[in-house]
Amino acid sequence: MAVGEAVGVYSRLTIGDGLVSQIPALITSLAAALLLSRGGATKPTSEMLLGETFAKWQTPAVVAGAMLLMTFVPGMPKLVFFAIAAICAGLAVLIARRAPPPEPGEIAADAPTLAPRRIGDELDMDEIAIEIGSDLVLSALDPGRGLAGRIENLRIHFARSYGLILPEIRVTDDTSCPPDSYVIRVHGVMRGRGQLQANMVMALGDDAVLDQLAGQEIREPVFGTRARWIAPQDQENAQFSGATIVSPIEVLSTHMMEVVKANLSELLTLGALQKMIAELKSLSDQGRAESYQKLFESMIPDKIAPELLLAVLRGMLDEDQSIRNLGLIVDAVNECRNAGAPEQVLEGVRKRLRGQITERVADDEGRVHLLQLHPAWEAEFTASEAGATGGNMALANDIARRLAAGARQALAACDPARLPVIAAPDHRRRQIRDILSTRGVRVQVLGLGEIDPAAEIRLAGTIEAAA
Repeated sequence: MAVGEAVGVYSRLTIGDGLVSQIPALITSLAAALLLSRGGATKPTSEMLLGETFAKWQTPAVVAGAMLLMTFVPGMPKLVFFAIAAICAGLAVLIARRAPPPEPGEIAADAPTLAPRRIGDELDMDEIAIEIGSDLVLSALDPGRGLAGRIENLRIHFARSYGLILPEIRVTDDTSCPPDSYVIRVHGVMRGRGQLQANMVMALGDDAVLDQLAGQEIREPVFGTRARWIAPQDQENAQFSGATIVSPIEVLSTHMMEVVKANLSELLTLGALQKMIAELKSLSDQGRAESYQKLFESMIPDKIAPELLLAVLRGMLDEDQSIRNLGLIVDAVNECRNAGAPEQVLEGVRKRLRGQITERVADDEGRVHLLQLHPAWEAEFTASEAGATGGNMALANDIARRLAAGARQALAACDPARLPVIAAPDHRRRQIRDILSTRGVRVQVLGLGEIDPAAEIRLAGTIEAAA
């Protein structure tokens, strides 16, 4: 092959190889650029691309000029590039002759106007709202580590663990809120608040660990334990010392979860119950969806009043029980609806759900650790009821005080890793639970009929009746 011919063949092959290898990379880069430029837009990409392309006459005009220049390059198909240049030039002329878009501040004659605010807008209130100060806005809105993903995970967690579909959680910046503070509201009522330092991280640990760290000492806003704010560059050394490091947004999301957990029964409104039922009626499994639809339509409201079902479900949430098995709960409420007040119906429903209740309080090995009441307590309660009938309330208050003190003492003697529940006679369960909860003793109280016979029981101690 002649030298000139060899050089020509080599040049064409080199250029062709470059085109073959670079065009896929170019397409990939364009696709990535389109995804990044979309941001949080909701319109289809094709609609957005066409809108940007034909919004101004300059875009097709530049393309027409570039195609016209390509016709002067030797070896290029001049007719094809000239035709493309002519089409783009024609589009540029048509776009330029269109009516210009309104200038900023002007309103087009046919542009839709915003509906005026109504007085009812001032009554609208979020069921869950988080108000944050100006220093926390950027951290809260961070797409990777902000609150949006954590809120979605929180909704999934409560749906799986408690069966409750949380309402929308609104996050707003509030000028009345200090720059480094936040407020958590449920139905407009402040249920939690705290202060965070956006540019620091929080170190948690026992006193020996925290005393070794330099930084501002604080009380962690969720549980009130000791903590320190430290610089991000010091967190590695703090972890080596045994401290647990959490970011400010993790503190806020944990606080939000605890507030929601403490107010689940308030969040279960009639509207939330209707939404739960509607979701079960529209499951992806058509057969199960039809089964739920038949169940709910046959029970509510003909046999079960929505108010009774709502009261039972709220009572279960108040005692940290899941309402996810809504079909079984509705069936149990139907069986027990003639028991009397909603509290008595709840006690009957709990016996139907004893398997679920027992599993919820069992440890990782499936064992249930129980604190039993000394038999002398029954005589104490009987005497208290007789005294209350006669007008002597001091005896009842004394028994309640001694029961709470005995429960605290028995719980303190138990293994912290295997906190027990209190087993009580069925007819005393609710009474004992109310006594302990009003005196700040946080422990599950189960009736003997609510314990699954198949469960493996471990006796953790006895609550003595001595004064």
